[in-house]
Amino acid sequence: MPSSFIVKITSKSSIYLDETSIVESLEYGETKPELDDFIEIAQNIDSNFFTMDVAKKKDGDWIIMELGDGQVAGLPDNADRKEFYNNLKENALQQ
Repeated sequence: MPSSFIVKITSKSSIYLDETSIVESLEYGETKPELDDFIEIAQNIDSNFFTMDVAKKKDGDWIIMELGDGQVAGLPDNADRKEFYNNLKENALQQ
């Protein structure tokens, strides 16, 4: 594969979103992304619930690696599952 297609990743984060807001942002490393730019992009996605996997490149920029429909998105081992589902419930009740 040509090196122009290889992206060196230094950190990853999964953002779980519903129609109106972030449900949870969970890191797979020690670096947390600034979410404002990703929220703006997410507002243009027509979905009730989805995930956005973002990654920090070696140069420090964050990119979207994948959008998913949320069905197969697992939570990382360090996730507080009770807090996640409580946040999801609260967001659903506010709609």
